[in-house]
Parts: sequence; structure tokens; C-alpha cells
Amino acid sequence: PELRVFHHKNGAEVLVERAGNVIRIDGRDMLLSTMRDMTERKHHEEVLRRSAEMQSVLREIAEAAVLAPTMNELYATVYRMVGRVMPAKLFHINLLDEATGEIVVPYKADDVTLIPERRPVDKGMTEYIMQLGHAAHITPAEMDRLAETGEYTLGKAQKVQTRHYLGAPLIDSRGKTFGVLSLISLGEAEVFRPEDTEALSIIAVQVSMAIERKRSERTLIESEHRFRTVITNIPVILYAMDIQGVFTLFEGRDMEKIGLKPGQLVGTSIFSLYEENNYNVVSTRRALAGEAVHEITEIAGLYYEHHYEPLRDESGQIAGVIGVYLNITERRKAEIEKEKVYEEMEKRVDERTRELHAMNKELTTVNEEIRSLNRN
Repeated sequence: PELRVFHHKNGAEVLVERAGNVIRIDGRDMLLSTMRDMTERKHHEEVLRRSAEMQSVLREIAEAAVLAPTMNELYATVYRMVGRVMPAKLFHINLLDEATGEIVVPYKADDVTLIPERRPVDKGMTEYIMQLGHAAHITPAEMDRLAETGEYTLGKAQKVQTRHYLGAPLIDSRGKTFGVLSLISLGEAEVFRPEDTEALSIIAVQVSMAIERKRSERTLIESEHRFRTVITNIPVILYAMDIQGVFTLFEGRDMEKIGLKPGQLVGTSIFSLYEENNYNVVSTRRALAGEAVHEITEIAGLYYEHHYEPLRDESGQIAGVIGVYLNITERRKAEIEKEKVYEEMEKRVDERTRELHAMNKELTTVNEEIRSLNRN
């Protein structure tokens, strides 16, 4: 059998499988030829192949969100994956920078259109797709119409006119549009298939989640760095424990001063460290009951201001305790010294008062004796 393409009178292509067999009839060899329309079957096979390819593309983008060490590598993976299922010679990832009011292009596979890496928000195709809120294929006729109505203007730095534009918005988990995936064609000829719009829309959903995940990771890393900077540069100990009283965090610059190493108590229950009537256990139970506790604690000759706070989950239920020890040794020593000075002063004042009282008593006695002599 062989496959051949025939053209219907209406212009449609028809895929035909033709097979021939030699048969013998009345002593003569005859060629029996059969033809079968394979168009629907091939279309169905192509749909299945494309679906499998899309699943593979989405899976690899999801994996890149976890495994790619940088955003640039994530973007490069997205470009490669898009190129597997549609024409992606001219490809851009466009993001909105709300802080500066600019459209930023952190990744592009394009050395033709001269689209700038940053530009003010204006009336470009990126802004149009963001405002539209869904994927769209903008044909030359539609693009000309948008230019006439003022909904689209060619960027000043863009020296080559886009003719076909396929874009899909990037939307975060809160439903906010923050960018666009763009595919561009400079020629008049149609290069995008009807199914490419839906495919790019599906890919954009996966890319949106991947970018949001990477941004969250970066925010978390930056937050962790700031946290580490704080607790390693100020005299504090920060800890957290779960609802069972098991430490999940125990860090801080002052840990060595009280004979502990960072993380040493993680995994240990406070209830296994102290007797039930110990103030640490009593205060922890108060915090687990929802009470904020504050006390001054002395450890290894050092004084700490100790705060216990209930730790609540998203539903408001108590999930544990978070606490902080703030080293106030110098302040506390100064207070103790001041208290000693006050006590010494009070002692001296009391002594002086007693002395004056005694002297006054003696003077009173002398005066009475003098008055007695005068009477006599």
C-alpha cells in the first residue's frame, strides 16, 4: 500500500491509501486496485500525537519550574517546549513591571524585530493581549484595524512590522495578568494553525504557574537571607515549636552563650527537657492555650527578655508556639546596679534619719533639764 494526496475540487487535501494486488481470472493476470480515504484516520492520529506532545511539553515545563536553577533557564526551557508544538522562530516572554510602569522582555528568541528589553507601557500587542484576557491570533487584517482605531501602535524602536501575532496572557493564582507569551511572523502568509491559539493558551497557564513558583522561591530565599542576617547579628534566640511542643526551629547568635548549637534542639520536645512545674513548661502551655506570655529569664548568668506567642494556622487554629529570647544582660545589670544604688541610698537615709532622731531626742532631754533648772 502507498499513501497519496489528492486535491478535492473544493481545494481540500484528501489522503488516500492505495493498494494493488495481482489476481488471476480466466487464466489471465489482473490488477485489483483498492483506494481508501485515510483523511479522518490520519487526522485522528495527528490529534493523538499532538495531545501526547502537549502533555510532554507541559510536564517538562512543570519539571523546569522545580529543577531550573535560574529564571533564565526556565525561560529557555519554555522556548524549547513551545517550539516543539508550533512555529516559534520569533518568540518573546513579556512581563509587566508595575514598579516602573514598563513592559520588560526577560527572554526573547528574536534578532529581527529589535523589540527593546524595557519600554514604557503603551499600546503594543502585549498590552492588547493583557487587556483582552485570553489568547488570540492577530491577523494582518485585524492588526491593521487595531492600528486604525488606535488600539495598537508600532513601538518607536521596532523597525519591522509584525504581520501575524499569536499571544497568550500570563495570569497568576489571584487572577491578575502579569505578562504575555508572544509568537511573531513577519510575512503575510499564514503560519499559525487554528489549534495553535488553544495550545499556546494551555502552555501559558503552565508557564504562569512556573514563573509564580520561581518568584515565590526567590522571595523565600531573600526572606531567609534577611532572617539569617538578623538573627546572626543581633543578640537573640528565635525558636518555634509545634502543637506537641516539639522544636521546629531554634536559631540565634546567642545560642553558644548558653551552651547550645544552632538546631541542636530541633526535633526535641520541651516537655521532655523540663519537669511539668518548670516555668518553661508552664509558659509554653499558656501560649498553647492562646495566651501571650512575657517574662525575664536568667540563663547561664545572662538575662533575657522572653516572649511566647501562639502560632496560628490559616484557619486561626493554634498550631504551635513561636518565641524569642532577647539578650538584655547589660540593661538588666544596669537596672540591678541602679537598684543597689537606690537600696544603698535608702539605707543611708534610714541611718541618717535614725541618727537625727536620736540627736533630736538628746536635745529634747537637755532642754527639759535646762527648763527644770530654771524653775528651781
